[in-house]
Amino acid sequence: MNNSYYRITPIEMSIVLISAVLSSSIITAPRTLASEIGTPDGWISILLNGIFMVLTVSLYVKLQRNFPGETLLQFFEKGRAGKWFAKFIGLILALYFILNVALVVRVMVFSVKMYLLDQTPSEVLVAIFLLTSSYAVSKGVQGIVHINLMFLPIILFVIVMICLSNFNEIEFGKILPIMSEGVLPIIKGSLALSLPFIGDIPILFYLMSFMGGNLSLKPLNIAGVIVTLMFLLIVVVTNSIFSIESIQKITFPFMEIAKVIEVPGEFFERLESVTSVIWIMALFTSTSIYQLLAIKIIKDVVSPKGGGSWISPIIVFISMIVAFLPQNITELESLGSPITYLGLGITYSSIVLGYLAVWKRKQR
Repeated sequence: MNNSYYRITPIEMSIVLISAVLSSSIITAPRTLASEIGTPDGWISILLNGIFMVLTVSLYVKLQRNFPGETLLQFFEKGRAGKWFAKFIGLILALYFILNVALVVRVMVFSVKMYLLDQTPSEVLVAIFLLTSSYAVSKGVQGIVHINLMFLPIILFVIVMICLSNFNEIEFGKILPIMSEGVLPIIKGSLALSLPFIGDIPILFYLMSFMGGNLSLKPLNIAGVIVTLMFLLIVVVTNSIFSIESIQKITFPFMEIAKVIEVPGEFFERLESVTSVIWIMALFTSTSIYQLLAIKIIKDVVSPKGGGSWISPIIVFISMIVAFLPQNITELESLGSPITYLGLGITYSSIVLGYLAVWKRKQR
């Protein structure tokens, strides 16, 4: 499949952004917020993250309009000392995407062994998952975009239906009072959940070069709104069914609300297993995006003239090693914290440096 002349439309770009965000954090978000805040105010933290996501995407789209058809790294290379600086930023970006692959894969293993294949060795699950994503990545940007176009409607439909099916169990009094502990816990919750909202924006640094001059901001802002609404829906429904103390002890709260659903006629006896399968689709799309970008960036930095067939196996190998460093969900969350701050640092420092580079070149 030839991707050299493929152009991503604004709607396709927004779908890719939604798919990247709705990955491992979507089913762990209620637990993360309950642990960090200790109150039902997690929905306020999500609103703040949604606002920052829309603002940050808007800033980057305006920056990208100064170099349409190029990546941010290619734009940096045009500076006086840009070549080595671009290589440095590129390697950090590639490392960030590889860490995200490992993080998502490890969350997948925990959930699959809990709800689907408890007897299957973790190494087998990781190997199959990464080999499958590697095959998808081999089809290039166009293949990954089309996978997202196929899977995302199913993922969104299942999320909405599970939440609506629990409507009779909802007690909105459980999300009151509002801001009982003040503003500081809400800010802590925003930082804890900033990885999917802000940390996935670096995917735009590369993929928007495939949009050429067709840089439309509106679809991406709509994507930010959809992501925010999905997280809001899950957190509000979960907090309205379980108590905050219970959510702090549940590993995957979204899976647990699927257990509460009673299907007429008992057509499905274990709805959480079906939900787990759909969620694996969400993890697969985000993993494929991260893996594709890591390969593309390393190839551009290390061997821009061609070759680089060795890059994908090395990324899979490193991802497998990192994925098995955390032995439990607590250690996994500890690994996620530095990745979150790395993503925030990459996102905002790259945007600031990009605007500075544009300003300097206009001054010349």
